[in-house]
Amino acid sequence: MQVDPTSSLCRVVSSFAPKSEPTNIIPFRLGDVEVKVKIQSNKNQIIEYANLKSHSLLESIKNRFDNPKFSKSRNLTNPFEEIGNSIFMNRAGVKIANVDAVLRLTNIQSGYLNRYSDHPLTYAAIAEAPGAFVQYLQYRFNNSKGFGISLADSEITWNYDLIKCDNFTVYNGEDGTGDILNNYDSFSREVLAEHADGVDLVVADGAIDSVGRENKQEQDNMKLIYAELLIILTICKTGGNCMFKVFDTYTKASVHLLLTAALSFEDIYIFKPISSRPANSEKYVVCINRKENIEKYISALVSCVKNGDNIYSIYTTIPKKFDEWVTKSNNFHLQRQITYGKKIIAHMRNTKIRVDLYDLHKCNILWNIPTTPLSDVMYKRRDISSRLSKKYYTDDIEPIFVKGTHKHKGFVLIQEGIIDGGTIMRGLMPYISSINNNTILAWFMSDDTDIVSLSLCAKLNKKKVVIFVGYSNTSGELVKISRSYGAEVKVIHGVSENTAPSLDTVKKGALSYYKGNSNVHMINKSLGDIRFISKSYSESLNDVIRFVPGRIWISSGNSMYHNIAKQFRNVKIIRVTTRHNPRASKEKNVETRGSKTKQNYETRVIPPYSSNLMSDGKIWELFLKYGKDGDYIWNSYSPKPLNVGVNDAPTLSFEPIELKISDFGSTKSIGAMKYKVPILSFPGV
Repeated sequence: MQVDPTSSLCRVVSSFAPKSEPTNIIPFRLGDVEVKVKIQSNKNQIIEYANLKSHSLLESIKNRFDNPKFSKSRNLTNPFEEIGNSIFMNRAGVKIANVDAVLRLTNIQSGYLNRYSDHPLTYAAIAEAPGAFVQYLQYRFNNSKGFGISLADSEITWNYDLIKCDNFTVYNGEDGTGDILNNYDSFSREVLAEHADGVDLVVADGAIDSVGRENKQEQDNMKLIYAELLIILTICKTGGNCMFKVFDTYTKASVHLLLTAALSFEDIYIFKPISSRPANSEKYVVCINRKENIEKYISALVSCVKNGDNIYSIYTTIPKKFDEWVTKSNNFHLQRQITYGKKIIAHMRNTKIRVDLYDLHKCNILWNIPTTPLSDVMYKRRDISSRLSKKYYTDDIEPIFVKGTHKHKGFVLIQEGIIDGGTIMRGLMPYISSINNNTILAWFMSDDTDIVSLSLCAKLNKKKVVIFVGYSNTSGELVKISRSYGAEVKVIHGVSENTAPSLDTVKKGALSYYKGNSNVHMINKSLGDIRFISKSYSESLNDVIRFVPGRIWISSGNSMYHNIAKQFRNVKIIRVTTRHNPRASKEKNVETRGSKTKQNYETRVIPPYSSNLMSDGKIWELFLKYGKDGDYIWNSYSPKPLNVGVNDAPTLSFEPIELKISDFGSTKSIGAMKYKVPILSFPGV
């Protein structure tokens, strides 16, 4: 059946548990079948395509959902409830990303480093306000062109703050209402006037408010879904795809609608993404590769929509294999609803239930979308981040770009250190999410920013991290921050200052402390783990640097310097250093500034962030002398407080530049990352 393979790929299990293989996603293909159209009307719809006993049980369960505890119990029994909205206006954006990743709805194969496409996608969004589907398509396709129609007088209207209106046209129909039941024809004409052959993709997410009528969703939404499919078949080009939402499909009217879709497209799926709550009846019908010569089915749908609410059937007979496929699909989804419905009822009765654990960040990796902003876990360093609004955080591992001035010169600060660990997290997040073990062990030479990054990433992935450090490092500021994120910092005695314990010592201590615990993963710095992390955040710089127009100032203490110099030849790097590095002269796009004499720690010019790097203070003096208006300055940090004056400090406007991902322009992938989890590697697609 149409089981979302993301579930098995992201489930957290013991490393020694039997490996769970994702379920194949196989479409239904009806082929060339002749059916006779004969439209019949009848108000009375009966359950014909599902197990009656199971259906009756589900209805009795739903009738008990009218309880003050329902919402809380529904959320707590859904293992995917906290998956969030990613960067989208609501959860619908995540749903279409989920569907697109698994079923190739948009016909592209994106990846963690290749999230965007230059393909000039054309699409239409029906009954889709406020526009999360549109927002996703604009995020994925820089050169897309879309059309939308949705109720104009509804409380839910298009969110023009988050939709790019220069490539998306809203049409409210000839009567100005946006009601597709009255404007299906005029909207179709409007789209075809610009794209005579039709659009590449049509998506629909309409639904009638069913509060208090959950058992009547199928009947209440019937006419609306018929109108959606009518528009889809009319404006979707030959070879195009579509996705539309359905609920229960147990009656003849629903099954005949699905049959129309199967007759009009080569492949059809009835798919329940894990991003959709498991206890409800919401599903998505995904159709791939529209056929030619389907005018007969379009005419039949026109008659059905005009017929009103009494649609009963369209065809005289239903092909047997389609009948069997729909019935089997209905029974599968029905049983799944029963399972989660029972869990909700049990939880409302205060019965202890088991909820499987899933790595939700890994879901975002598989769907190639950013994770939810980290407004709840940001470390409020000094007074900078407290003056920045949470709404400017577009991604938990993305930088913030802030305008500033130093004396008479303006600059842009790439403030990636506001979130603890900064750029290092860009490599750690996908790596930590790929670890199935609940406990992570690591060792470090000193209390550097890596331990903060590791601690925060472990917290976000709901994993425990144990860090082994030398005795002299356990009172440092970074250790304190790491512990505040839940890290357990363990001391290895007998180690000299600033010297890491040997790997054998770490292993001995770890195995002794966690003897018999198979759910432990050790980050082995002497082998491939650290190289993997370094490669990951090095390659993911593409998301940050690809739109920088020219010059970036970087201090010598920033480990990203060499990676930027090699990968982005069009970027001019002004490297501020307190010592000469022969490697710098090998890169033609690098200019080295500074001297071999370190500045006095107490008197240097303070950066607009806390730092313990000598060259960070020098960078502002040199920028004032050699810099140009509009130069970019890469921030590095350490949260150690500085007792220095601020007379010569730059001033920041604290007005982040309005940079949206869709504005960055196109980019090419700079290499495939070697993840330990499949990236868009869904079988059977």
